[in-house]
Amino acid sequence: MVFAELCARAVEEARAKGIHKPVVASLVGDVEVEQASEYLYERGVVAHPYTTELPVAVLGAKYRWARSAGLIPTESRV
Repeated sequence: MVFAELCARAVEEARAKGIHKPVVASLVGDVEVEQASEYLYERGVVAHPYTTELPVAVLGAKYRWARSAGLIPTESRV
């Protein structure tokens, strides 16, 4: 829970400054990670307990969406 509280506080402070970057957490450990994941989710941070693959897939999907929406410029290839 300490990590979840610190993470939520950092995200809250960044958003208060106008920084709205996607944050995805991957939590591993004992059953407390479920509580920490729920805590983060309630504060707008996507969190997945017991997995690393799902958070990476979520960030990939967010990136592809933002790129197709024109929010991220495509790289020019030479």
